[in-house]
Amino acid sequence: VLCGTPAGLAILSGVTFTAEYSSAYSNLCIKNTNHVAITLENNFLEVMPGYIFDSHFTHRGRLGRLVSFMAHWKNNKGEDLVGIGVDEISALAIDTNNIATAYGAGTIDIIRFGDETNFTPGELLDIEDLEYNKLVQGTSINLNDFSITGFENEIEPNSSTESTPAKIYASGGDELDENNIALLENFLSNGENNEAIMIISESKLGIANDFKLKLEELGATEVSIWIADNSSSADTEFAAAISNCSRFLFVDNSSYDFLSLFIGGAGVAAEELLSAFEDRTTTLAFIGDNARFTGPTIVGNYLGSYANANLSEGLNLLRNVVTIPKTYALANDGYTTLWHATNASLPYAMVKEGIVNGVWLNKENYVVFEGVDSELTMSVYGESPVGMVTFNTAHGEQVSQTYSGTGSPDKKAGANYLKLSYIVPGKTIQLGEYQSSLAVSALTNESELLIYPNPASDKLFIGTENDIQQISIFNNAGISVYNKTLTSKGLTNYSIDLNTSDLPPGFYIIKVELNNSTVVTAHFIVR
Repeated sequence: VLCGTPAGLAILSGVTFTAEYSSAYSNLCIKNTNHVAITLENNFLEVMPGYIFDSHFTHRGRLGRLVSFMAHWKNNKGEDLVGIGVDEISALAIDTNNIATAYGAGTIDIIRFGDETNFTPGELLDIEDLEYNKLVQGTSINLNDFSITGFENEIEPNSSTESTPAKIYASGGDELDENNIALLENFLSNGENNEAIMIISESKLGIANDFKLKLEELGATEVSIWIADNSSSADTEFAAAISNCSRFLFVDNSSYDFLSLFIGGAGVAAEELLSAFEDRTTTLAFIGDNARFTGPTIVGNYLGSYANANLSEGLNLLRNVVTIPKTYALANDGYTTLWHATNASLPYAMVKEGIVNGVWLNKENYVVFEGVDSELTMSVYGESPVGMVTFNTAHGEQVSQTYSGTGSPDKKAGANYLKLSYIVPGKTIQLGEYQSSLAVSALTNESELLIYPNPASDKLFIGTENDIQQISIFNNAGISVYNKTLTSKGLTNYSIDLNTSDLPPGFYIIKVELNNSTVVTAHFIVR
């Protein structure tokens, strides 16, 4: 039985971490797989040769270090190890047939080199598509062939085609440090120095002003700061500025003020910003904490000593990606349990929401998402690899057990047949299919379509210059939520009763097909 708290766990594997120079931390190991703190030996018990075990696994954010141990051994000894990480208040029981079953209130991680794994030796942890399984209470792995049993909940991940025309920068840290300054330099290369840049923040002081001053120091001449909250959602001056801008930087916004109050306020400024995201080529930068906003789901409570994440709706600019920034926040202070939430919350969000790609950023890297031809790409920059989890089809379940048998379980989840990667700076990878919404918009003429009121509440009126044949409405994820073919001839005006159970408050696209084979589209907001 492998338990997640005692040091005795580590000595049972064929290769052990000897901790000759104290502990080894993930944030350092992934940057140098030959770090002096990585001391491994295979000269002790060897109860399970070919394996390396690690304890306190999610609590201390040890995923990066365990994979670094595996890479170090392969790099220096030429042997592929299987890594097993066991959480506190968890255990893995292995029977005489080599069937390993998970018990307890945490997760058990099993990581191995597979046929599709791409490993590049070197200092930086450079490895793609490791086979990755996370067990929860009652699930098992056959250590003879690594097949998984016990998961009952089948996940059907959302793998819809990405479509935002924006180029999206996302960084792993909040501070104006070398990493974010490098991001700003890259960001500025998208356009001329005299083209407007809008910084959207909670305050015109503090970090937002620091970023403004740095952009001006780097040569930008038209930088302004705007406050995004409930009162500014309907600000016509704000809306006008947005309509004339194609470069936006988001920093130091709370998800509540920005998404619930500003975007949720459904005013003209909010509508204009959403339109900018969807209707024209823009360059967007989301700094540190605000990198969470880019996907369909925002992970809250992602920093701290406890795995108690909450999930809310994001901007859905990236339909198939959830991002955790600040993965190793406070690492330099040695409080490694503060990595508990960042490490636990990403797989939890992916399993609960059915999201294909999960990205761990840290303060020493940033990424750029961009649609290139028919693929959404992610390019990595900085000094540290980006951690990534992916799945296409899998079974997964949330943790259901508690330490004492009472109270609420941790917000953790397990799943089978995941892929785990650490992508080094300088690499670009493909994340999924892409078709810009501009490819559709370019064929339409919004001026031929009149819709009102906008924002709408219980009814939407449509007016056109030609007879209406078909009406379709899509939500911000590109999913059809309304479709009607009109059989009556000569209708150039039509009204739709909005059922908020089918069309909850949010941002929508309406597509109207006319009898002259013209397709017209428009955006509207439901309050």
